[in-house]
Amino acid sequence: SPAATSGLAEGDTITSLDGHAVRSTSDLRSVLGTLHPGQDVSLTWVDPAGQRQRSSVTLASAEG
Repeated sequence: SPAATSGLAEGDTITSLDGHAVRSTSDLRSVLGTLHPGQDVSLTWVDPAGQRQRSSVTLASAEG
């Protein structure tokens, strides 16, 4: 997936998507609802060690 390719892994916590704060799954869904497959967005997360990570991600379609 694009998220995994960016370095995001199980146990990481997404904190920002495309400049929008993400504090819950609901926040993440809300931001994703405004974006489109093929769009490049910034993704920020905190790994289990507490280190902040950032990457650019090209969104994929949710369809298989």
